Amino acid sequence: MPSKQLVNCDWLSFSVLLLLTPSEVDNGAVLNTPNGYALITQERGTDKYKYRAILYNETGEKVLTLLWHPLSKVINPRSMFVEVANRYLYSPLDIIPKLLDQIHPYMWQSLSRLDVACDFNPSPEQWQTILSLTNGTMYVTGKREGSKFVDYDRGGQRVETIPRQLAWGSKTSDFKVKLYNKTKEIHQPSPTGNGVWCTKPYIKDLWTSAGMDINNVWRLECSLMGSSGYIWRGEPLDWRMSTPDMFISWYWDMVANRFIIRKNEGHTAKRYDTIVDFLDIPDTAHYRIRQKEPVSEQPHTDHAATVKSLIKELCKEEVQFYPPLARTLLYAADSAISQTKLEHYVQACIGKPWHVWRDEYYSEYCDPQR
Repeated sequence: MPSKQLVNCDWLSFSVLLLLTPSEVDNGAVLNTPNGYALITQERGTDKYKYRAILYNETGEKVLTLLWHPLSKVINPRSMFVEVANRYLYSPLDIIPKLLDQIHPYMWQSLSRLDVACDFNPSPEQWQTILSLTNGTMYVTGKREGSKFVDYDRGGQRVETIPRQLAWGSKTSDFKVKLYNKTKEIHQPSPTGNGVWCTKPYIKDLWTSAGMDINNVWRLECSLMGSSGYIWRGEPLDWRMSTPDMFISWYWDMVANRFIIRKNEGHTAKRYDTIVDFLDIPDTAHYRIRQKEPVSEQPHTDHAATVKSLIKELCKEEVQFYPPLARTLLYAADSAISQTKLEHYVQACIGKPWHVWRDEYYSEYCDPQR
């Protein structure tokens, strides 16, 4: 087993809902630039969003990629897609919600993609397992083998195949696993042609601080797309997954349940093939990630009284004169109305569509500049 195992989040993207003013509803969202940063709007958006902007810090490092004004009617018109730059994933992420608040008032929508990885120096036993996965004498249970990349060593009397990357999961699969030589992946030929250079020195610095052999680091990476369609430990995957306690626990649950290596012993029933240990998985209870059950489109009228009481609270003067409380209650009401499908009931109560009332209320009572 490895002496060091470093687990980090390596990809985080999500969507938020912009809280638009009445003017923005008609003319489009206006994004603000946080103090000390530069927000550069690109000439082109994407095939899904009309606008694209990059947020840079004072040293010119990319912090966030933002996409908004969706072109598809399937996507909520207030939706903004956010991708956190890789460099920032290797440090505390507390600053990200604060930056987004300064760019534009918003509320959480859904997690889009989450990648979490474990870096390690392969032991002799682990290296043998990697070789066996490459040549087919071992396999990963229930996983379709994807891409495979190898190097060739021609230094001896015969050419040897040296694994570089193995992957599992089809192109359409939400869950994918990749096992690869991270040292080679982040070292590229120098642009000047003199030697190699490290494309992600902050990762290399973490290895050095942990006392790892930086010349031979491998990575086992778990990736989940379409995260909003799943629940884990009974809860949806949301911003809490950005905290180490959460994403590390999630990672070990994924590895324990979805990366089971077996020897290819030829049994018709694969469950009889011997299981092979690979990483040092914490000895705790492990939970499966599950798809959400289809949401009923029928309104939950039994929650109508709760929704109505939230709106009554929002109309009280003591709430309207205290923006932090007004924002909290407005977010709660918006979430409750959306989940209970009570938009038509609320419209009958307040005399206008909920999203119009909500945006007007936010502009008048919740604006942080008030």
